[in-house]
This record gives sequence, structure tokens and C-alpha cells, in this order.
Amino acid sequence: MQNSALKLQYNEHFLYNTLEMQPLVDNCVLHGFKDGIHPDHYIRINGFRSGQGYVVEVEDNGVGFQKGIAWSGVGGLSTVNHRLKLLFGDAGRIHIIENKPGTGTKVQIHLPSNHKQAR
Repeated sequence: MQNSALKLQYNEHFLYNTLEMQPLVDNCVLHGFKDGIHPDHYIRINGFRSGQGYVVEVEDNGVGFQKGIAWSGVGGLSTVNHRLKLLFGDAGRIHIIENKPGTGTKVQIHLPSNHKQAR
């Protein structure tokens, strides 16, 4: 493993709930960069309004994952999905937008407008 800093990029005009974000960022570090962190690795967090709610995207350029692994019932994605369902019912959801083994993963969290995520 190279000894280097990981680039973290985020939208500073958007407030992020660590309860929802922490497992996703953990996934990036523990699984996406499981072979080590290299100078070109990054994690991007972006939030924006969409329709009647908000969207938070988390993207990395790590190793990606095999189909079926993400929703195995354990780990960051299923944890966030469970939390969203408890908090918001069907209005809160998580989607895997991109997953390219060898080039990274992007997920989106959809939140209802009453969540008060944005400033």
C-alpha cells in the first residue's frame, strides 16, 4: 500500500447527515480501495435538489464490486437502505448508479424534501 492522502471532494453548500453518509464512505475506503490508496484515488460527495426532494451522490474510483455483493444483507449499502426505509418509508431510497469493476462505483441516496438536508 502506498502511503498517500485520499482526495475527498464534496459540495460545501449542502449539509450531509453522517448517519447516512458514514457507511458509504466506509465502503469506499474498505472495499473500493482494498488494494491500497493511490495518489489518483478519490471519493466525491455531491448533494443537490431534485424534483420534490434531495439527492446525495457518493462516488469513488476504486475497484467496484461484483453483481449481487452490494445487496447481500450486510455492509454499507444495505445498512443505509434499511435506515432510509425506517426514516422515510418509500420516499427514502438508495440506488447504484454506476458500478464498473476496476473503475469505481457511484450511488445515489434519494431523500424527501422534508428531510432538511439542504441549507
